[in-house]
Amino acid sequence: MFLNHYECPRCDGAWSDSWFCQVDDDCPHCGLRHVSPENSLECDDAADYAQEEAA
Repeated sequence: MFLNHYECPRCDGAWSDSWFCQVDDDCPHCGLRHVSPENSLECDDAADYAQEEAA
């Protein structure tokens, strides 16, 4: 599982989402499609994910 961090080039909105790969996502703020992750963290289990999400 990957915790992907995104920043929208159109509206500068930022968000994180978890996926099983480093996949493009749609901006939840303005709807821009196919935004690539700025960075990703591979999480081995739910505890890793929860720790990174809290940071």
